[in-house]
Amino acid sequence: MLTLEKEPIREAIQCLEKAISLCCKARKTTTFSESFSSWIWTVDYEDYTDEQAHAELCYAESQTMMVLLTLFETQSLMSLIKGAFRLRASHHSYRLCEKIMYGKTKWTSEIARDDFECGVRMGNGIINLILSFLPAKILKLLSFVGFYGDAKLAYRELRKSLSLKKAVRFRVCGFIVIAYNLYLEQILGIGEGNIEWAKEVLDEIINKFPNAVEIYSRCVKLQNEWKQIHNICYWDLCWCHALLCNWKEAATYADLLQKECEWAPAVHAYQSAIFNLMRIKDESNGNELKEKVFKSMECVSQLRKRYAGKTFPPEKLAVVRSEQYLREKISIDCLLVYVSFQNDLFSPRSSSCIDSFQEYLYVWNILALSEGKTEIIEPILNNINEKMSTIERKENFDSYALLLLLKGVCLRNLGDHQEAIACFKTIFEIEKQLPKKSYVPAHAAVEMALTYLRIRNTIEARFWLEKAKHDYDKYLIEAVVHLRVHSATKLLKKIEANEA
Repeated sequence: MLTLEKEPIREAIQCLEKAISLCCKARKTTTFSESFSSWIWTVDYEDYTDEQAHAELCYAESQTMMVLLTLFETQSLMSLIKGAFRLRASHHSYRLCEKIMYGKTKWTSEIARDDFECGVRMGNGIINLILSFLPAKILKLLSFVGFYGDAKLAYRELRKSLSLKKAVRFRVCGFIVIAYNLYLEQILGIGEGNIEWAKEVLDEIINKFPNAVEIYSRCVKLQNEWKQIHNICYWDLCWCHALLCNWKEAATYADLLQKECEWAPAVHAYQSAIFNLMRIKDESNGNELKEKVFKSMECVSQLRKRYAGKTFPPEKLAVVRSEQYLREKISIDCLLVYVSFQNDLFSPRSSSCIDSFQEYLYVWNILALSEGKTEIIEPILNNINEKMSTIERKENFDSYALLLLLKGVCLRNLGDHQEAIACFKTIFEIEKQLPKKSYVPAHAAVEMALTYLRIRNTIEARFWLEKAKHDYDKYLIEAVVHLRVHSATKLLKKIEANEA
């Protein structure tokens, strides 16, 4: 699945089919009379042998992995239907495993018992964690088929799973907790991941395996087959350099990702373009860089991919912005003023006035991670202020509103909440002048709510969350708003519960 290449995915599916077949042979068979009687009498889970219990758990895990691979193999309706049935089978097996975990007391060894419990709690925890992350609209649909997302239960189950340190799945569970808190919650949520818990788990794994860092470093240097592991590092290095304004290095890693990573290649091409755009002001080889930017922008729409029939929101934004850039460049060429355009690529009227770099920082939620870090925020804020001083507000309301949104987030991260609120209010004052499908007002409502949450004004926070959720629809990157509203609502409920 890390490769997203058809041949490895097919091979993985074949291996999982064999694993499922093997699990089915080892699982406890149930006759019709036993199935019927289970509705009347309590099932005796002591009848399950250790092998049958573990076979049920492995079957559930294999079905879960098969769901992911099925969705990525093809983008057809049939694959979605197959995935839904497999997910239901996996969910049913995990529920059965949970009953076995509580009902079976006789095990051949404590290790077998711990391995089983660790796997069951990890599976239940992951399913509940992922489902709890989904917006309420999707959860309502899933509840009809028996899926519920309980974040508190998820955290409780994962903590219990991690307490079984000798279990074979301990490290897997640890890496999932780390990945969720450092990536999924940070990028798709509101930056409220439990960093302390992730650090605690990571320290525990390092203490348990003190030479792990050295071994992994050697593996990275020696192995060339699993480049997907390298790509995770390239991604982090790309944005670390970008935040430090090392544009050349950031562009280099974006180019590497475009060549070697099958995940969202359009995003990597677009990121390479925007980092090279930032280089033009500071470097002498401007014409060469402009040509490179144009080629990168040109291939973005061709590299677009769909996952489970949908385009990933940052990729959709990359396609729209690249097409906008190309349209404006071509229209200027037709007016025979290409030379002046090249000499003023950062003019307010060019597509770059939207400030692609800061916009993408916002979309990936990297701005949220910079809270309290003055050395990162101030250069970004200075750049935004510089652009706002040159932009003609009356002629480009959408770009001006976007800059206000970005400025408000930066000010909130510096702790200047009232100034941040003033920026967001200005957006709503000019809302009627914005294009009908502008995404800025919806995001401004979310950011207004988050700012009020910072100062513990839950009444205003709830008002703005409801506005973001119900007052806007059919705009660019709408899914990002719904995910952030959902995460913010969870935080709001938590604050209200603590204050009660």
